[in-house]
Amino acid sequence: MMMTGSELAPLNVAGMGQPQREQLSLLFILVGLFITLATSVGEMAPFNYVVRGLGAVLAIAYFIYALQARSQVCPEMFLYFFWAGWALLGVFVSINTYLFVTRWLTVFQMWVMLLILGGFTNSRRTLSVGLGFLLVGVAIAGWASVVGGSFRKELADIGRLEAVGLGPNGFGRLTVAGMVGLAYFWMLPSRRGRWKHLALLAAMGVLGVLVVLTGSRFGFGGYVLFIGLWAWFCYRDKMLRNPGVFLAVLLILVLAGGGIYFLASRALVGERLGQTFDWMFRGGDPEAGGSIRVEVHRLALRLLMERPLFGVGLHNFRAYSWGGIASHSDYTEIFTGTGFLGGFLHLSIYLVLWLRAGKIMRHTSDLTTKQTCGLIRAFEITFLALGFGAPNFSSKFAWILMALFIGYTTAVWNRLRAEVAPAGGHVSGVVPGPGRRPNGMLASPGPGLAVCDEGHAWAGPL
Repeated sequence: MMMTGSELAPLNVAGMGQPQREQLSLLFILVGLFITLATSVGEMAPFNYVVRGLGAVLAIAYFIYALQARSQVCPEMFLYFFWAGWALLGVFVSINTYLFVTRWLTVFQMWVMLLILGGFTNSRRTLSVGLGFLLVGVAIAGWASVVGGSFRKELADIGRLEAVGLGPNGFGRLTVAGMVGLAYFWMLPSRRGRWKHLALLAAMGVLGVLVVLTGSRFGFGGYVLFIGLWAWFCYRDKMLRNPGVFLAVLLILVLAGGGIYFLASRALVGERLGQTFDWMFRGGDPEAGGSIRVEVHRLALRLLMERPLFGVGLHNFRAYSWGGIASHSDYTEIFTGTGFLGGFLHLSIYLVLWLRAGKIMRHTSDLTTKQTCGLIRAFEITFLALGFGAPNFSSKFAWILMALFIGYTTAVWNRLRAEVAPAGGHVSGVVPGPGRRPNGMLASPGPGLAVCDEGHAWAGPL
């Protein structure tokens, strides 16, 4: 017999013991502070030490809660653990042990962060908490760049916009992460949808201006790519069914693209993109066009062919490059640092998340859940593309997003699987995200309603 929404047991905070409820409240505060600080000032001394200390406190609090609540460990956490273990073998082949140890410790810290944030999101069964705090961090970083003077320097054509502790390229990627959060809140049902969409549209425009002022070619490309992928994965069916909606979306994209191009062509990023095109197609200045990155990739491929099993050790690409130059690529760092097996292990984390999101999209009838999984796929493609220009595996905000999405999709799929197992048939639209009664207790919806992420009822068939 297929279970209905009212028969599936949601997270019952009221049924918890007092110590467990207090631990969950403490985790909420610690997670919020950690995500906000890690996103905004996590790369800047001395705040980076504050973030590490806060992370240690959060880890202790989470593991105490997880042992008592018997929290589930998501499959991606095991894959990351195996990859980190395989990468540890690189200590025997690295020629600069200091570089290796510093980067491997970063990898270990990322795994702990992935475990905590993924487990917390799985327990909370919502993305709004994590993505909300991430947007607060992005806002702080943007505000700090303005009051810090780098915004005025860019307007004076002296420098490129950067955030505290992040260079221009890093800040460009951070704006793309902010776009992911804004897109998620755009899709959530709301009684004040028009005003919400106007506010979010303004915020997206501000991020567009900021990414242009960073002068980051990859950041600008990632911003544009994500918007296109978001529209495709989340609104494709609606656009194809309704020509009016398709034309409206197309008009918005054309106008937005034209505005961004107009702004970019008069800013440093337009000049840098022009240099790249000139080098690629007209034989322009190779150094300004980015040919050094091509040479870096060639060196990385040669090192990988020479040491295909273990690579040269994490972060040891610098020991072989000219003048200790960094690879500026996720793939060169991972494959040259951990070999073919390590590289494919790391990429399998993205693959598992991609496949789970696809399974949810096929089996749920809840519109918001489908769109959220489409958003996750748009994010994955965008950040995998950005990986050609920066090492995402050591990026805090990239893996904060990964952890949130892993925890959320695991919670959703567990709920659907619990329903389909006894039925042996099609899964209905019941998904995690129970509604809340006025007293704050979590509640299931009535029969005939599916539940989306924020507890809004979706009148889809069960």
